[in-house]
Amino acid sequence: MTAPTFEQVLATLPIAERAAVSSALEAAYRRGREDHEREISHRERLVARDAAIRRALSEQYAGMPATTSAKALASDLTRYAAGPWLRERALQAPPPGASALRVALHKIVRLNEGAPLGYRRILDIASGRRRRKCNNPSRSCTHDRSS
Repeated sequence: MTAPTFEQVLATLPIAERAAVSSALEAAYRRGREDHEREISHRERLVARDAAIRRALSEQYAGMPATTSAKALASDLTRYAAGPWLRERALQAPPPGASALRVALHKIVRLNEGAPLGYRRILDIASGRRRRKCNNPSRSCTHDRSS
């Protein structure tokens, strides 16, 4: 015996209920699609953010040891997010004539939704490692995971 199809189940309902059930299912389907599209755009944004961080490290902080450059970038991101970003967040790019560093900071903070990053996270991104939160709520730990 096979399970009944959606159409067969819907046909057993009174006509008034069919429309309500059908519209509720369509709304749920649309919400699911929107959630899926949001998740894809979130991943794409993080990939673009990580690329912008790697580029900023190679162009703006070249010649520095990895930890020193990550700390410098983290400090610059924090300073930018606390000041100029508050005035420029509505802009797609910083004002014309901005330095290359400011353009890079604007792009990174925009892709990170207005938040700066810590130097350890920057180091992880630069090295290609991903860190995720531990699923155990009783512990506060992180685990390395290759991207």
